[in-house]
Amino acid sequence: MKFLLFLLFIINIGFAKTVSISGSIFNNEAKPSRKAEVELLNIFDEVVYVVKTNRKGRFEMLDVNPDYYYLNVNHPKDGSVRIKINPRTERNRDLILRLSLQKDKSDVLVYTYSNVKPILK
Repeated sequence: MKFLLFLLFIINIGFAKTVSISGSIFNNEAKPSRKAEVELLNIFDEVVYVVKTNRKGRFEMLDVNPDYYYLNVNHPKDGSVRIKINPRTERNRDLILRLSLQKDKSDVLVYTYSNVKPILK
């Protein structure tokens, strides 16, 4: 019986649904921010994923396990932004973001894997 429960647990982990996090990054003039560094950090501030935006300001992170994360976007000239991403208890979906960089520090917005509007932390 214990073996059967263990086997079901392993199968459940093996078929865990991953999501993608993608989006567009813009500067304060509403123009695409090229070559901005986009970092996905776990709650311990350890880097999980790093990508750079393309010439249109777009980025994509594939096969991300839905969990609690911080997303940092930094560009030397355009500024930075930090958001928090919280998982839902079920039905996590791909997250599509549209973020604007700020030269000064701004409040952290909280998103879920559901593409609803963010809440202010």
